[in-house]
Amino acid sequence: MSSPITTLGQHLGLPHREPFLFISELVEVDPRQRGTGIWRVTGSEDFFRGHFPGNPVVPGVLLGESLAQLAGLVAFGHSSINNSP
Repeated sequence: MSSPITTLGQHLGLPHREPFLFISELVEVDPRQRGTGIWRVTGSEDFFRGHFPGNPVVPGVLLGESLAQLAGLVAFGHSSINNSP
């Protein structure tokens, strides 16, 4: 059975799947102009174990990837803001 975030990735048309799908919710999209998305970080993600123990920080490259995923949805004109298939 697929997890909700995997289903969301498939619904949005992104090729990414868990654990490398960083768009949890698509809030607003003006196709080919702008968009707002949410990445829900729980704190239990594996990258926190080593970055940095006792003082967890989301790696900048993952922040950049989350922005790139949102930009892809905006650039290719995705207009759905419904986060369930």
